[in-house]
Amino acid sequence: MPVQDNDDKRTADQPAVEAEELRRKQAQSREQQQDETSVQKSGKLLPLLNAKAEHHQSRIDSLDEKIANQTDKIGHNKAKIEALSAKADKLEDTNRMLKATIGNLPGIGAVIALNEKRIQAIREEKIPERQQKIDQGWKKIDKFTVKRDRIEHKLNRVIA
Repeated sequence: MPVQDNDDKRTADQPAVEAEELRRKQAQSREQQQDETSVQKSGKLLPLLNAKAEHHQSRIDSLDEKIANQTDKIGHNKAKIEALSAKADKLEDTNRMLKATIGNLPGIGAVIALNEKRIQAIREEKIPERQQKIDQGWKKIDKFTVKRDRIEHKLNRVIA
């Protein structure tokens, strides 16, 4: 018969104490295993949340760029309106000067009429078109801002 060699050399009063220690060690090992599995699960979950947060952040950055582009376009259109207004004012001044000095000549009357048409085109067509573009730009900015706020809320939820 094979002989079993026990490394435990217990006395009569030790078995109960060692059994409790054994249960504690087993409980601790189970807790460590649970902690390790939860760390592994959170390790899987954390990259997912990080990827989602990065995605939201990239969308926010993209929307910020679009808002900046629209702001630049609005600034460009405002500058163009100023330039057109200055041009119209200059043409009006030229017409006044021409009428005051040599307005009775036949060729000058044609120049004055042409300037009047230009002034009318600028004031009634070109400036309102630019103003309409500015209004459309503000509408786009408002739309992008609402979208960015919604995505920021999602990002904050992911981070939390």
